[in-house]
Amino acid sequence: MTSKIFPTTSSDKDLEDKRPIPTATVEEWYEVNADFITEEFEQLEFQNLHATLLNHLPQHPCSILDIGSGSGRDAAGLAELGHKVIAVEPSSGLRARARLLHPHHSITWVNDKLPELKAVRKLGDRYDVIILSAVWMHLPYYDRQPSFERILGLLKKEGLLYITLRHGPYEVVEGFWDIPDEELVQLIKNYELREIEQITENDLLNRPGVSWTRFFLQHSNG
Repeated sequence: MTSKIFPTTSSDKDLEDKRPIPTATVEEWYEVNADFITEEFEQLEFQNLHATLLNHLPQHPCSILDIGSGSGRDAAGLAELGHKVIAVEPSSGLRARARLLHPHHSITWVNDKLPELKAVRKLGDRYDVIILSAVWMHLPYYDRQPSFERILGLLKKEGLLYITLRHGPYEVVEGFWDIPDEELVQLIKNYELREIEQITENDLLNRPGVSWTRFFLQHSNG
């Protein structure tokens, strides 16, 4: 099922007057700009940003793997709903801020990243829900299929996979890719996943030319 909605939200004026510091790589960008990024992430409420996700989440407490958890906003929102969350974030700066902002007993913070997810795999668990919000855009082409396979290996049967794709200009060129929806759709077909819903939205921070596609996926029954 595919639909398009275009919500608008005014960004905080103080944040609009600030600018991230340019860096050579995406890894440096997240470390150097950890304060700016955390402030930017935290001005958006989890319930508003992921309103459609809330419609697809199990009604009972479940296990959730949040890959690329950033400031911990989403992990905290999910934990408050009663879910157990493994929050994966490779940036030490963001991870430290997330721990301070969202000290919830149902969140486990993990230093790891795609495509390997070595620390996550050592936990030996599979998950009811896996979330990749604003993460896929950081994967170069050669890492996308291995990452997809790794993720599916961690997802329970009938589990929910939620991926968002960002489109439009980026603050940093290296380490950010504008990946066509069609490429992810082909991966979905190759691995016989069922597309529950697909939504295209404008950017809630009103960044010029930026939009998002949200995919809600599940293993096929057949």
